[in-house]
Amino acid sequence: MSDHKKLLTTAEAANYLGLSASYLNQLRVLGVKGGKIESPPFIKIGRAVRYRRIELDEWVKNKPTYKTTSESTMRNKK
Repeated sequence: MSDHKKLLTTAEAANYLGLSASYLNQLRVLGVKGGKIESPPFIKIGRAVRYRRIELDEWVKNKPTYKTTSESTMRNKK
């Protein structure tokens, strides 16, 4: 299986994204955090949770970018 098609565990996906595994779990369970952030797509295989690297890349790509912290705060209040 090529590397880009490999399914990542929660720990691997969190490491890839630069997030903690507990935060990624929180996003998955809640679906959103603070009413704004959607969870990256995931796959359930039995009880196992897996992520596709290409879907993680798309998730990050579709996140808004900000120039300042205050800009992100103002945009999230809308």
